[in-house]
Amino acid sequence: LVFADSNARQALEKITHPLIQQETAKQAFELAKSGAPYLVFVVPLLIESGSWVNLIDYLIVVDCPEETQIQRVMHRSNMTRLDVENILKAQTSRKVRLAAANAVIENQGSLDELKSEVLRLHQELLKI
Repeated sequence: LVFADSNARQALEKITHPLIQQETAKQAFELAKSGAPYLVFVVPLLIESGSWVNLIDYLIVVDCPEETQIQRVMHRSNMTRLDVENILKAQTSRKVRLAAANAVIENQGSLDELKSEVLRLHQELLKI
């Protein structure tokens, strides 16, 4: 994994991020014509990238305690704790993400609770 080597990760991000951003902008432009009330971008390293922050109007953070996050990734991706911790070290801290957010979706419970949180926020966004 490149997360264990910050130089390798940064080199990879310099190659991939501009291409991903270009393709995302192209798709967003097309989707904007559809009349949808808003577009959602899922950007794992949004704050870290610096450039994505300038392209959005509203930042939503899906949050859970770090230990919950570690356990979920280990279970879902069959990764070691050390691998997951290396990934988290490459990311902005939870505290900084929460401070930057316009809204936070709490993801500590069941999938049904998460769906309720998303629907609640959707209704709020439609009012903006």
